[in-house]
This record gives sequence, structure tokens and C-alpha cells, in this order.
Amino acid sequence: MIVSGARCLLAYAVFPYVLPLLGVTDVVGPAVGVAIGAVAVIFNGVSIRRFWRVDHRLKWPMSTVNVAVIGLMCYLATGDIAELAG
Repeated sequence: MIVSGARCLLAYAVFPYVLPLLGVTDVVGPAVGVAIGAVAVIFNGVSIRRFWRVDHRLKWPMSTVNVAVIGLMCYLATGDIAELAG
């Protein structure tokens, strides 16, 4: 979840305000977004697996949150890939 949060912080706070000052907004933002999104999906999957392996009492709520975050990351990655492609 930390990686997902970092991705959102970069996408919505750093990229829109810092990168334009540097003049590198065209490709860097979406490319980094796709990379961080992929890592976020992997870490969320690992988190789900860890909760289920130890049979944690909050495995269902945490799995629900993680699956929702994975869905959001996939949606955002689709937008980033579309921006890179066209």
C-alpha cells in the first residue's frame, strides 16, 4: 500500500508541479507511473498472500482494499500507456 501511495503522490503532486519546472513532463511522468504502478500491483498481491498465509483475522477487509487498489493501479496504468502511445 505504501508503493501505491507513493505512486499517487508522484502522479498527483510531484509530476504536475515539479516536472513542468524542469521541462520534462511529456514522457517521464507516464513512464514512471507505469513502472511504479506495476511494482504497486506486485506488492499488493504479496500483501494479500501474506494475510491469507497467516490466516489473519482481517484478511477479507485487507484483501478487499488491496484488490481495489490493484484495480485503480490498472486503470491508471491504462491511462499512462495510452498517453505514452499517442
